[in-house]
Amino acid sequence: MNEKSECPIWGTPASEESADGRDGSLMDSPRAGGRYFISEAAIVRLSQTDERSKARLTTWLVNQRRLGVEYPEIFKKTITMAEQQKDLSKHDRADRLLQYIGDQIGEIGKHFDFFPYDIPNTEIAAWSESVGAHEVWYLLDYLDEKGWVKNNKDNFFTYRHIVTVKGYDRLEELETANTKSSKGSVTILPTEPEKKVLNPESKMRKVFIIHGRDDGTKETVARFIERLGLKPIILHEEPSQGRTIIEKFEQHAEVAFAIALLTPDDTGGLAGEEQSHKPRARQNVIFEFGYFIGRLGRHRVCALKKENVETPSDYDGVLYIPFDESGAWKMELVNELKNAGFDVDANLAI
Repeated sequence: MNEKSECPIWGTPASEESADGRDGSLMDSPRAGGRYFISEAAIVRLSQTDERSKARLTTWLVNQRRLGVEYPEIFKKTITMAEQQKDLSKHDRADRLLQYIGDQIGEIGKHFDFFPYDIPNTEIAAWSESVGAHEVWYLLDYLDEKGWVKNNKDNFFTYRHIVTVKGYDRLEELETANTKSSKGSVTILPTEPEKKVLNPESKMRKVFIIHGRDDGTKETVARFIERLGLKPIILHEEPSQGRTIIEKFEQHAEVAFAIALLTPDDTGGLAGEEQSHKPRARQNVIFEFGYFIGRLGRHRVCALKKENVETPSDYDGVLYIPFDESGAWKMELVNELKNAGFDVDANLAI
């Protein structure tokens, strides 16, 4: 009889079966990719193990099941092995994620839906050697950029993924290339090298702050972003290194989220009707705001709107959060970051 329990590796919901007198636990954990046995000594050993090593251990579990092992067994030496292994490359992790999505879809024309809040507790993190939701989002973006998967937001709560024709071609290549290695893992066909390989965690901790002349608001938001454990990117604070402004902007636009500060720095309206002009954000703010909506998608861009600033009519549907003196904007911003896959503590907004 299965009983509700916690995954010893990740502390996420799992079920536990009878171990038939063995010194350990038989677990079934979605976050660990399925079933496994773990000894009591290994459970104690896990308390000294970092999350990246746990992610590599989870990759080993997934590989063992793909080789037909119903209950891979974890002992202390298994954990030591995982600690000594290197992380999979971004390319390999993306391939594994594509294979997982392909397995879930099953047939051409079908789609795979998931809820963002479910990512940390599901197999999608196990298959992609991800520690948190932000790494999964990074890999999904990579698959989308390669043209292998099309990512769509089906509604406010659900994200829908469709494997493209190019994606199925890639899956066929991987199926042909997958062979058993001496270590019991699976060979992954390498992708073509890129000119620049970003560290997933460094990119996925960066938040670009689009601002005008209101330095006080800029500093308040930047310090709050730092408080959440993220890195605010403020363009003029970054080194120019002899580049033009647009080159510098493109270099530092490699972020996972953007916040536009719509502050009343300018006024504008129809020519000849100056008396009806309204407060507006600076033109560079509107330009960068639109740039990031196109680059990241609406769900990873929001605007903090101060006072009675006029909003661009073409951006209807984008979230505008009132920048109020009471600080309620902080909780709303945290919610948007969480919806975008960031692992941030809402208590820090209080």
